[in-house]
Amino acid sequence: MRICLITSCFPPSPGGIERCVFELSTRLKRRGHETTIITSSRGLPIGTYNQIWDHVGHVIRYPEQFTAFEVPVAPEISARLLFDSDYDVLHIHGMTPGQSDLSLVASKLSKAKIVYTHHFDPQTYGGHLTKLYSYVGRCTIGLADVITASTSSYARSSQFLKPYLSRVRIVPMGVDSARFDSQSSTANSQIYDLAPALTSFQKKILYVGKLIYYKGIDNLLYAFSELRGTDACLMIVGEGVEKRHLTQLAKQLHVSDRVFFLGTVPDPQLPSTYSAADVVVLPSITRREAFGIVILEAMASGKPVVASAIPGVSEVVRHGMTGYLVPPGNPTALASALESILLDQSRAKRMGGEARRLVANQYDWERIYEQYVTLYERGAS
Repeated sequence: MRICLITSCFPPSPGGIERCVFELSTRLKRRGHETTIITSSRGLPIGTYNQIWDHVGHVIRYPEQFTAFEVPVAPEISARLLFDSDYDVLHIHGMTPGQSDLSLVASKLSKAKIVYTHHFDPQTYGGHLTKLYSYVGRCTIGLADVITASTSSYARSSQFLKPYLSRVRIVPMGVDSARFDSQSSTANSQIYDLAPALTSFQKKILYVGKLIYYKGIDNLLYAFSELRGTDACLMIVGEGVEKRHLTQLAKQLHVSDRVFFLGTVPDPQLPSTYSAADVVVLPSITRREAFGIVILEAMASGKPVVASAIPGVSEVVRHGMTGYLVPPGNPTALASALESILLDQSRAKRMGGEARRLVANQYDWERIYEQYVTLYERGAS
C-alpha cells in the first residue's frame, strides 16, 4: 500500500505522537509498504526539508508558521494534500487545531481511505477556546472513514469524539518492548555520568517528559517534599518552559539537593535510565495527557508506575498490580503511593514483573502495527 502519515511533529522533535508515527512508519516500511510522512520542521532549524530515511520512508517537512495549543501549525502540510493525493491511505494524527481540520477537508478530495487518530483533546488554561473549537473539530473528525483513539475511557469522555463513539476503534499506543526489556549492567554508570551525586542515594524516583504545566510536576515536587523514611532522590528527565519555575520551587521546598534536572536524555540512553529507577511517576493533571507512552516504557523496563487517575492513563496502569493510581493534583496521595513502593522492595519487584508481562501481551508495537494495518485494509466494520 501507499500510505501517507500526516502529523504536526516528527523526530527529532520529542513526544508521544512523534514516537507513535515513527514506530508505525518504521514497521510499515519494513514490511514493504511505501510510506510518506508530511510534518513540520519542529526539532530542526525552521525551513523546508525533503528527506529520505531508509528505515522510515519519505519525510517532507514544512516550516511552522505559528503555534496553536502549544503545537506547530504549518498550512503547507494540508495544502500539499490538494496536489499530492495519490495514496491508498491517508493517516492523520491530531488533534492539531487548524492543521488537522484542513488536512481532513483536503483529504476528501482524494480517493484514499482516511484514517484519523485522535491523540488528545486540545485544551487551554481557561477552557473557553477549547469549547469553541470543539464545534469545529467535531465537524471535521466526521469526515474520516476510520476514527481511532488510544483508550475507551478517553474516547467516552472526549467532547470531540462524543458524536462518533459508535465509529471509534480503540488502538492503544505501543512500545518496543524488546528495546526496554533488558536490565543493563551499565545502567547506573550511565546515569551517574549525568549526575555523579546520584551515587549518594539508595532509591530513585524517575519522571520523563516535557516540563510543562499539564504534566503536574509542581505537585510531584510537593509530594517529594513529603516523603518520609526513605533515602530517595528525584530524577527529572526533559526540558520545557516550566524548568525555571520548577527549579525555584525545589529550592523553596528545601529539596533541591535531592532533585536532579537531567535535561534531555539521548534516546539510546533511555532504557538504561529507566533501568536505574525504582519507580516511575506520571503526575499529569489535564486531558492533554491522554495515554502516557512513558508508562509503557517504564512497564517494559519492569518498573512500577505511580500515575494520576485520569481518563486514558487509568486504563494503562492496573491499580495495585502494576503500580498505583492517585487523584490528580493531590501531592499527599502521590507521596503515599510512592512511599508504598519505595519501602517495600518485594512489592516493587512483583509490580514490575506484572507490568512487563502486561506490556508484552497487549502493548508491544508489533501487535499495535497489525491492528492499524487491519484498519487500513478493511476500514471500520
